[in-house]
Amino acid sequence: MPTYRRGTQLSGATDRPAVGAGYRAALTSSSASGQRPKGDSVLPWDPLLGAVSLYILTSVGRIQQLFPALEPLRPTLIAGILCIVLFLLSSDRRRSVGRLGHPITWCALTLLALVALSVPFGIYPRLSLTFLYDDFAKTVVLFLVVAGSVRSYADVRRLSFVFLLSATIYCTVLIVRTGGVGAERMTRGYSYDPNDIALFVVSTLPFALFGVASARRLPARLLGIYTLVASTLVLVKTGSRGGFLAAFVVLVFFGLLNRAVSRRARIALVGTVVGLGAVLGTGWYWQQMRTIRDPSQDYNMSSPTGRVEIWKRGIGYMLSRPLTGVGAACFESAEGKLAAISEEFAAQGRGWKWSTAHNSFVLAGAELGVPGLVVFTVLLYQVLRTFLRASGRAHRRQEQPTREVGGLAFAGAASLVGFAVAGFFLSQTYSAILYTLAGLAVGLAKVREPPLASRSGRSKAGHVVQ
Repeated sequence: MPTYRRGTQLSGATDRPAVGAGYRAALTSSSASGQRPKGDSVLPWDPLLGAVSLYILTSVGRIQQLFPALEPLRPTLIAGILCIVLFLLSSDRRRSVGRLGHPITWCALTLLALVALSVPFGIYPRLSLTFLYDDFAKTVVLFLVVAGSVRSYADVRRLSFVFLLSATIYCTVLIVRTGGVGAERMTRGYSYDPNDIALFVVSTLPFALFGVASARRLPARLLGIYTLVASTLVLVKTGSRGGFLAAFVVLVFFGLLNRAVSRRARIALVGTVVGLGAVLGTGWYWQQMRTIRDPSQDYNMSSPTGRVEIWKRGIGYMLSRPLTGVGAACFESAEGKLAAISEEFAAQGRGWKWSTAHNSFVLAGAELGVPGLVVFTVLLYQVLRTFLRASGRAHRRQEQPTREVGGLAFAGAASLVGFAVAGFFLSQTYSAILYTLAGLAVGLAKVREPPLASRSGRSKAGHVVQ
């Protein structure tokens, strides 16, 4: 009987792959040996997935900072080493390096190269070098092991759950330690500041919505509902206007465009989050949000230390050093050394705050030059495009298993949208949150589809059907 591959189109007697040669070779390698690969239903958790999960919990959720007793154990370092070793030792061809050949991967590696190139040309080379090996290199490793560890759609869902779990744990700890409903605004967030916490919550909110919509068992659905409540409460407690705008965009995006979830379920879920926000938001919160309507009165619009003036100076740094920027992690140093206003303040005997960019795009351009801004923007576009293409393919197939894939893929797209909106007001160019989403997108592109019923029986995602 002829052999057909998932993701191919038949044109006469010619098979035209819908994916690249690297993917095609990986998909067919198992059949060449005469053995059928194991399907999603029999692929359990394994040590590599466990190590990657720990890496997510420590790099994104930062549980070791929530529970300081864990810090001496250096769980992030241990998890990272385990991930690298187990990935390199894996004989599973679905985890081969060749299967990571995706535009997102090239964007991430290019950004890593630009950070490295900025070291000798930056205004503070030692700081850039420290940032390279002690921070961003680890983040890129996180991206690679998240993408590389995926064997099946089930693995994508597992790692998405761990990503959501990291936010659930973080929100729970914050609620317990800072008080519940009616308490005043959060002033610190342990390992994240309040605005960064809002971005974290908004970036995981779509996965919580997906979890509630797709859960088949009551405990899983209850956990999803709890996460929605905890996330909404923490978002309110941060008092972040950028987080509020991002959450609004995410809910509109989810409610209007998500074809993997029924209209009734979308209305119920979005209405639930809006209702929670209305109930949990106290007087000071809504007073803070009302300032969005009149930005002219906001210090960010007029103060030399406000965001608009910082953005203007950041664009100036990029234009003055268009090829290399001021150097990775050197924006604050540029504020002290290159900003003309810093000299004016010094002449007046006044102190001057060396601020970060408060904008992920401005930060990329100022620190890595025009190439950094372009590659960072393309990275965001590719992650969004990959999630939306996976969701669109699933919707067109109409089978129930692919509807679930579509829901998860759309959750990833909504998460990326939330990150981009909140990140427009924050310095999150190198964020582990973004690169975890990027890893999930590449992982989803690798497996493409879950097991589906075929004419000759049950087929497996990304496997050859005889």
